[in-house]
Amino acid sequence: MSHYEEEIYKFITEKDNFEIAAEIHELFPKVRQKIITKFWEDIKVAFHKKDIDNIWEFDIELQRKRPIIWVYKKGWEASFAIENIYQEPWFGIHIEDTIIDKKKALDIISKNSKIKNLSSMVWDDDPNWLCWEKTSDNYDNISEIKSILFDGGSAVIDWVKWIYELINATEKDLLEINKTCRK
Repeated sequence: MSHYEEEIYKFITEKDNFEIAAEIHELFPKVRQKIITKFWEDIKVAFHKKDIDNIWEFDIELQRKRPIIWVYKKGWEASFAIENIYQEPWFGIHIEDTIIDKKKALDIISKNSKIKNLSSMVWDDDPNWLCWEKTSDNYDNISEIKSILFDGGSAVIDWVKWIYELINATEKDLLEINKTCRK
């Protein structure tokens, strides 16, 4: 152990300090989840402030096996989605079961140079992902949590900017999927 680690050890192993450290350790997963939830809610608020025409929806579903964010236009069956939002988020194009011509939908998306490098691997538990890619974020990493808390909101701004870049790059493709690939 380094000198610093030795000092921390001595501090934590004092009776009162140990009880506080144990309580922090026990509650930290809940605190971490609340920090991340608030982060996504802040992104939603910032997204809607930028969406002055109010044409896009931004829904957060936390009660799923893998919590997810949907970004879509009302009535559309193809949307942007960000899943696994508490660990290593990944994003992609997700379609509803009403899109029956998945091959045609994938052909439409694959022609778009902004997203043609995304994986088209099908998930066993959700075959409605047309394409997806992991982000570089990892919210299991304490430095990412620290950044969310203390970066002055730049992570929120970066996410909103990035989502709008995806919207601008793929909106026409999603519209075509919604018009031509439905039941």
